[in-house]
Amino acid sequence: MRRVVTSCVALTLAGMPAMGQGGDPARTHPGSLRVTSEIAGARGLTMAQRAAATAVTDRIVAILRRDPAIAHPVGYSVVLKSTARVRLPGDAPGMPFHSIVFGVVKYFETTDNGRGGRDVVEGNGGFDFQIAVNAAGYREEMEGTDSEPDRKPRIMGADPANTSVYRVTGTFRGRPIYGGSCTYLTNRTVPPIVPVTKERYLTVELLKMRATSARRDAQRAAQTSTPSNDALQRFLRDRPAREASNRQIIATLRQSGADSAQIRQATEAFRAAEAQQEAALRANIAGGTDQRIRDATQAGRAGEADRIAKAQSDLDALSPADRRSQAIVVPAERDQFTLAETVDTIGQPLVQPNAAFYDASLPPDAPQLLWICADHLQGLEDKSYDRLAEGSAEWLEEKARNERRVHDVVQIRDQLDWAALHALIKP
Repeated sequence: MRRVVTSCVALTLAGMPAMGQGGDPARTHPGSLRVTSEIAGARGLTMAQRAAATAVTDRIVAILRRDPAIAHPVGYSVVLKSTARVRLPGDAPGMPFHSIVFGVVKYFETTDNGRGGRDVVEGNGGFDFQIAVNAAGYREEMEGTDSEPDRKPRIMGADPANTSVYRVTGTFRGRPIYGGSCTYLTNRTVPPIVPVTKERYLTVELLKMRATSARRDAQRAAQTSTPSNDALQRFLRDRPAREASNRQIIATLRQSGADSAQIRQATEAFRAAEAQQEAALRANIAGGTDQRIRDATQAGRAGEADRIAKAQSDLDALSPADRRSQAIVVPAERDQFTLAETVDTIGQPLVQPNAAFYDASLPPDAPQLLWICADHLQGLEDKSYDRLAEGSAEWLEEKARNERRVHDVVQIRDQLDWAALHALIKP
């Protein structure tokens, strides 16, 4: 999953017999903690930047190791992975890279071993988490490498699944919690993320539409032929080869003792098939197949022009106050979005990294922000199991799984040494 947590990372079952462990050996099976790093092979970073990223992630890992639920997992396994990535230039000028500690928690489960017993194995259930240094966002956003067409900070928060969102759902240690999952630590007085204005959102969407239209126009211009005519030309081009093949077949028939009537019948069949195929291909052209394709292409071009004109009209119609107001979107069809007026359970407020957040007087590898995410960090249930029939076996199983994750994450959160994390960003 994409949510993450600074130290919110291991699902602990030690000390929670009240969670209905019963006699399930998977709930009491001792797990392991594994720590890996990909920083040495990080692309685009200098040796000095890799060393700086390693130093700060090692300190974060050391803090996570002091959390009992991570250091001594029971009923699950934990993997901590350190990475470092080149930053998109528009997100934070003067900050060329950021580092992240990702965590993966996997619950154990029992499975039939085929020998009359059951083995405890690592299952698919669990969750991911992250602590990012000098970066903000959900995992897929921070890992993204596509710049916005206006070359400004990336636009975040538009999620068709309505999970990786930036609705403020509460506070933790004096900082907002976004989507029940993410919060941050910093000594800066300015926020690390700021709203995306309606003016910028519509401008970016307009730029995307124009780029798509230009790309398609180039593809249309490069297409100098039509499908039906191409098929006919290939058919006529390959006729000598087919005739030669047919003559070989006739010769084989003669050698095998076929009489003249049989030879004549085979020859006429070949000629008839050739004539029928040519007539069918020419009929496609005469019937307007290619013209219909050209008409559909022209209709597509006109539709694109209409959408571009509509987007420009929407942008031009914004009042000065609307231009400065935050863009809020709701999912539409095919991963598209439309503007909304309010933030509710569907409306998704768009945000962007604050390009003015970082103190330029500090070196670029100095930690100024820890962005921490984990599913259920706030302790809220998503209650996705309510889509199932209440009281059914599936409903009960998913409800118990959801409650288990919430319990574990909150316990890890509360055992985490937040003061030590905060000390990482003190000047």
